[in-house]
Amino acid sequence: MSNYSKRQYLFAVYLLKQFGIEDSIFIEKSLHYYAMAYGYYRQYESGTFFNTSDSIEQLLLEKTIRKERKKIQQKEIDKKHFNATDLANFTFCPVSFAINYSFVIEHPTGKKYADIGTELHNKLNLIKRVEKYEKTKSIEHSIFNHPEILKVLNSKVIYNGHNRESKQCFFNEATKIACDPDYIFLDNKNEFFVVEEKYHYYKDPKKATYNEKWLEWNGYYDTGENMTERVENWENFNPIFFKNHQIQVIAYLKNITKYTLKYGYLVYWYYDINEASEPYIHKVGVKKLVLDNYTESLYKQTTVSINNFTTATTQVFDTESINPNKCAGCVVNKYCGHKNKRYTEFTLPYKLDYLTFYPAEYPF
Repeated sequence: MSNYSKRQYLFAVYLLKQFGIEDSIFIEKSLHYYAMAYGYYRQYESGTFFNTSDSIEQLLLEKTIRKERKKIQQKEIDKKHFNATDLANFTFCPVSFAINYSFVIEHPTGKKYADIGTELHNKLNLIKRVEKYEKTKSIEHSIFNHPEILKVLNSKVIYNGHNRESKQCFFNEATKIACDPDYIFLDNKNEFFVVEEKYHYYKDPKKATYNEKWLEWNGYYDTGENMTERVENWENFNPIFFKNHQIQVIAYLKNITKYTLKYGYLVYWYYDINEASEPYIHKVGVKKLVLDNYTESLYKQTTVSINNFTTATTQVFDTESINPNKCAGCVVNKYCGHKNKRYTEFTLPYKLDYLTFYPAEYPF
């Protein structure tokens, strides 16, 4: 509640209850995410305060989407062709996949972070570091002195998915799965490998600003750590590589036939924004993926599930699998009726009836 005024908090809870959400933990974590994603500092006559008005606006926007749900533009569903991103989306959340596959998403959640991600790809992408390293044979920062990153820097670029002129779709006729990787390289052993990079926003604890310290002092970072502990824990942090991102790389290894890919790297860049409003990388994590018993089993499980779902059109939904942190940041969460844990199945196309309202007592 510390992020919101008392009236804002009560009104936000009221809106979430109208969406059928009663779980108090889910409510608290959702509101915290919205505050961090859409809140900002604002100067008032009495001082500088953290403003969460835009967070409330996002909830009101979801209410409008639900009220006018029959106006949501429907997509023409193609159940015969998928791409690697579809497999990743399905692994992330089958309901999210169904919504994405059914609707034109005019109001995505977290657009600010998506826009930043696009900007980061343009400013900080791996290919620029490769080109710079080829010219100088030196690394610009100690975090790039990572054995796997150094291996990439010393490899030959075969394909750059961020180059509009050379960009292409690798379509596998046998599996009917398309792939659009970030990069394909050739290493010094003449082996081809694929790289997929992801950007994760994480406050750099070594460069905490006054405003960030103010947030900590006032309880906005509910992590149980002080700044010193955050620095120490972050230095020893080992990334958890999400299964949906792993599936994306595995799909490349399974379906790209133009090159004989021996392995793939999933690269996580952790970034912050400096005082000049410029993004910078302060940590990197890399996971190497090869086709083995684990990855083959994971891939088969995913493709069988997605094919069964698109054939049957209805799938059982485990309400206990709902993660409030994941739901809050999901790009399609304003179009999702399943986050309230009231439905034990979902459909393709996604039913508009899931976006109904529930009785809630107005708090004022």
